[in-house]
Amino acid sequence: MNLMCPARLILLPPGSRAYLAGERVAGVYATPDAEEPAARLAEELGIRLTLLPMPAPAEVVVREIADQHRGETVVVIALTLDLGLQLPAVIEHEGDGWVVVPVSGPAR
Repeated sequence: MNLMCPARLILLPPGSRAYLAGERVAGVYATPDAEEPAARLAEELGIRLTLLPMPAPAEVVVREIADQHRGETVVVIALTLDLGLQLPAVIEHEGDGWVVVPVSGPAR
């Protein structure tokens, strides 16, 4: 039985604020090509921005973020992070796997 809390990752393209309403965000991560809009968001939220090492396989990047943020919500802003998902998207990552979280309402 796995009792670890999953990390919740809100994956956004630069400039999007989709699915952030009501979220308690613990960190903002960005690929180098999305640093400027990610820095603005991190400043607005009053939290730290962390630049992701690229190029790296997207699955590895997501797993490393999730390992650091069990039970927390983080935002990942990227142009080059390819997980085969249409952004914006919300995933929960636990252990070696992740699931797409259905979200209600329109993306903002």
